[in-house]
Amino acid sequence: MLGACAWAPIVVFGLISVQLGWWFFPNSVLLKGNTPNSLQTWLQFYFAMFEPETSFLALYLLSLMVLSLLVGIWAVIQRRTWWSEAVVWQIVFIGTTLLHLQFAKLHWFFRYEAWLVVLGLLALVRGIVSLRSGLGFNVGTKNPAVRMAWLSMLSMVGIPALFWAGVSGGARGWLSVALIPRASNNIYDQQYQMGSFLREYYEGEGVGANDIGAVSFFGDVRTVDLYGLANMEVARARRAGRYDSREIDRIARREGVKVAVVHDRWFNDHCGGVSKSWVPCGRWTIPNNYLCADKTVTFYAVDPSESQLLRNHLRDFELKLPRTIQSSIDPVN
Repeated sequence: MLGACAWAPIVVFGLISVQLGWWFFPNSVLLKGNTPNSLQTWLQFYFAMFEPETSFLALYLLSLMVLSLLVGIWAVIQRRTWWSEAVVWQIVFIGTTLLHLQFAKLHWFFRYEAWLVVLGLLALVRGIVSLRSGLGFNVGTKNPAVRMAWLSMLSMVGIPALFWAGVSGGARGWLSVALIPRASNNIYDQQYQMGSFLREYYEGEGVGANDIGAVSFFGDVRTVDLYGLANMEVARARRAGRYDSREIDRIARREGVKVAVVHDRWFNDHCGGVSKSWVPCGRWTIPNNYLCADKTVTFYAVDPSESQLLRNHLRDFELKLPRTIQSSIDPVN
């Protein structure tokens, strides 16, 4: 019954979404998540342990899973059954973490895996409390071989896992707080300025972007999402493998897009770049980027006749930009 109640909101959302012509699952899950590929997933997780930005996070999740596994084994030995509160908590955490690694991603300012950290800590605490209140901290058997194996496992696996959980968890907690000012500045310097620029010069007009949050909220424009989270035509083209520069241009022109503000690197990496018919008019580059998809955004005139006016707007708006932003205006070809 509880499981049915937990699934109900997902099913209702999916049915309404399909009724409106969208997919059952949100576009963000289907476009940002991983496709089922076990080898690729585990290689990604393995290499994440050696990357400076993700090593502490991968080690933290790995340590929590190891500790959870030990608590589960401990519970089975003590309770002599696989069906107990302590065991179920560990199965839920480890199983959910493996599913997350298979279908979702890690990092990106600690937000994608934050719920796993909470779930893991809750599972460990609930499991240990359940065992402690019932049978104490003994192994639960008088068999010397089992006792020796258990103590050996604790010393060789449990203690290192506990150490790395403390170190990597502490690093994650400290960084999540220490990076807030830098990440906030990134959003203000790039995304907020983009929204302010578009609100001043293109209010109510069609604007293309691949990062639509602040642009839509602050810009008060008719945003065409070129990433596909809020545009099913783009999303279907991406999923079908036909989202290239020609398709981007066709969708933008059909939607009446005058200008586009995009991260060139994303389009170059995933779509072969934007259309050659789009006229680049200027660029903004922020310092010390951590959170934004790229440090540089490019302003394009989708309609070439709009190019000179866009340059003039960028030149006028330069005086309002924070001094830390490097602004450049592309010359007329």
